[in-house]
Amino acid sequence: MRKFWLLEKHKQEIEYTELDSKALRFKIDADTEFKFRTSDNNPYNTVFDWDRIKPSYSFFFDFDNNEDIIKKKLDESKLKNSSFVYIETLSDIPIIRTRTEYFIANWIDFVNANAGQGSICITDDFKLLMEFTDDFKYYLFSNFIITP
Repeated sequence: MRKFWLLEKHKQEIEYTELDSKALRFKIDADTEFKFRTSDNNPYNTVFDWDRIKPSYSFFFDFDNNEDIIKKKLDESKLKNSSFVYIETLSDIPIIRTRTEYFIANWIDFVNANAGQGSICITDDFKLLMEFTDDFKYYLFSNFIITP
């Protein structure tokens, strides 16, 4: 496996899982009600069909001072009640698992690690889902409220 800057920087707090992107997506499809996008007609270039996920929320996340503001919003959301999150970064890197508290504190690194491919984050109980878009629109979609 190639060296990955995210692992080097956060090696004490993240672990690679046995899942790759395809296996994680298969597990999400089999074990949840979350619907994958089936058409190319999607203005946000998302993996999930957020029109078919209820409830769903979204907002633009690439604004001035976003790192601290979104960290605070994530910390005030339902996400903080889960123990761990799985994060899909690059398609050739296994799925990463980290404590939710650590993800919230360092969310920007996990999003930046995707090299423009977008990121999927899901809690270890597969109930809370987030998707950071990989387009110039920079939207964060979730099935839970992030803005307080």
